[in-house]
Amino acid sequence: MADIVFLVDGSASIGLENFQQIREFVSLLIGNLEVAADRIRIGLVQYSDTPHTEFSLNTYQNKEDILRYIQNLRYKTGGTFTGQGLEFMLKQHFVETAGSRAQQSVPQIAIIITGGESQDEVGSQAQELRQRGIKIFTIGIKDAKETLLRQIASEPYDQHIYSVSDFAALSNKILPFALGCNETAQADIVLLVDSSGSIGASDFEEVRKFLHAFVDTVVLYSDFPRADVYFNTFNDKTDILRYISSMPYGRGKTYTGAALKFAEEHVFTKARGSRRDHNVQQVAVVVTDGKSTDNVARAAAALRRSGVTVFALGIKDTEEDDLREIASYPHKKFVFSVEGFDKLNSLSNILTKTLCSECPQNQGRGHQD
Repeated sequence: MADIVFLVDGSASIGLENFQQIREFVSLLIGNLEVAADRIRIGLVQYSDTPHTEFSLNTYQNKEDILRYIQNLRYKTGGTFTGQGLEFMLKQHFVETAGSRAQQSVPQIAIIITGGESQDEVGSQAQELRQRGIKIFTIGIKDAKETLLRQIASEPYDQHIYSVSDFAALSNKILPFALGCNETAQADIVLLVDSSGSIGASDFEEVRKFLHAFVDTVVLYSDFPRADVYFNTFNDKTDILRYISSMPYGRGKTYTGAALKFAEEHVFTKARGSRRDHNVQQVAVVVTDGKSTDNVARAAAALRRSGVTVFALGIKDTEEDDLREIASYPHKKFVFSVEGFDKLNSLSNILTKTLCSECPQNQGRGHQD
């Protein structure tokens, strides 16, 4: 649960092209969240000469309406009065009448996207927001100076200040911190992805999108499992994402058991980059849309006994009993289902939060990698 308000710079200094990128970034970030009245609420303010409420925390209760609005968000232009925007956000949005649940101890989060120097003072307004318990992230684009971003952001600055070179990569950096996580925890994560014929090419594209939101090591499986990326194949997330964009679709039948056995014997090994010997958490995430052609229970049990935490993500008509055979216990924590491939991205944040509690460095603290 969280109340998240975006404060977006719509001044003339931004430019139409950058404003379009802001639209896409905000949409991408929201796309990874579980938006609902009783989960995550979203508000949006655009500011230039004056701040303007686009929508409040209690305006929309589903993600689709928010994304549709942002797609058509009009660019205001004008001056850059960031201080006014901060004050407006505090008094008009982080209040109970606008949908804030601060009195229920729901985290209050502000994400400020700005492109340059403010024409008014920002320090006192930002301080008042922070004193009210609101966590502030600042994202600087174009010529935004770090001194301005530091005046606004919460501390530590390395977790709350970002400069944009790649909006897509930025969403993966901000989400864990925004939802109460940190980067001290470590994990070796294998994604076992069903690429059998039952998936279909268009739905496999949705799988790619999910992997972009949640990536590390990928094992594709159908008739014969294969590891396309090992822990030590790439050293940079950008290279992994580039690979996923062109990841081939395998087709064939669904041999989940063989994929689990392959992961245990050929992927979770020191030679392939596993850090098990250094007490780094070992995690497998199985993404499948149907019943396995082979037996999964024995292979899954062996993988779990080897110390690997196993998540099972079922899509469309996957039987929960089949997922339970794969997943670690308790099943309510490690089994997830979605109605269709287009809903996969909604699992990214939930999965990341669950991983948070599984990392040894964070157990008992509610933090994650």
